[in-house]
Amino acid sequence: MDVVNETNASKVKFVPIDRYPSISRDIALVVDREVTAEEMLKIINSTGKKLVRKSEVFDIYEGEHVEAGKKSVALRITYQASDHTLNDEEVRAVHDAILEKLKEKLSADLRFITKKAENRLFVCMFLVFSFLGIVYDTYLENNQSHALKRKGKIIFG
Repeated sequence: MDVVNETNASKVKFVPIDRYPSISRDIALVVDREVTAEEMLKIINSTGKKLVRKSEVFDIYEGEHVEAGKKSVALRITYQASDHTLNDEEVRAVHDAILEKLKEKLSADLRFITKKAENRLFVCMFLVFSFLGIVYDTYLENNQSHALKRKGKIIFG
């Protein structure tokens, strides 16, 4: 009980549970190797101060697919209003302003999929959709043959 009495009650603060949902956006930005994550987070928080609830770095990458002297920094930005549910237009406006400010101050560019990775992704998607098409065609053929066997009428199901 002494420990409870010794606790400074003025340091304890009640924070109610958020009423409105948050929206998170992940981005990867390519910046000069000398740019710090702290600089990036300061710009994000100051530019989106009314709606940015939290911003954090979850990955930093240097190497293949990133230009020499540069690094890719992946960030998660969480948006939330305390008085209403955000709509996509509100978030997009603040998000775009943040990206513009990062480009202006730090020459940050959004990282896109490389052509080689894009080609691999396209081939994988083509194979998956081709396989699904074959499965669907087989399904239709089986159902039609069963349907035709039932007294010459086409009955699905």
